[in-house]
Parts: sequence; structure tokens; C-alpha cells
Amino acid sequence: MTFVGIILLLTDIEAIRVMAFSYIFAPLWMPGIVFVSHYLIATIYNYLASKIGGIEFELTEIEE
Repeated sequence: MTFVGIILLLTDIEAIRVMAFSYIFAPLWMPGIVFVSHYLIATIYNYLASKIGGIEFELTEIEE
């Protein structure tokens, strides 16, 4: 994404140049967004699982 952002930065259109900076800095802000969204989803799941039960897997070994 940084490479695409650098190419877009070379254009003369102001709106595309603004978007280019978001592409250039994407490797910095995207992991933060992923971390926060996973944290929120895990927190919501753990709360709901404590109230109504979670997902349970029962595995059995198959003899050959």
C-alpha cells in the first residue's frame, strides 16, 4: 500500500494526494485498528458466553 501511496502522491489532484497519505501510513494505523476491533469482538463474545454459553466442541478419536 505504501508503494501505491507514493505513486498517488506524484499526481496533481489534491484529493488523491490526501488519499495517498492514508495509503503511505496504512502499515502504521491498520494494525492498531485490527487490534482494537479484535479486542472489542473478543470482549463482547466473552461477555455473551458467560451469560448464555459459548461454543463447545466435542471431539472423538476414530480408530483406524
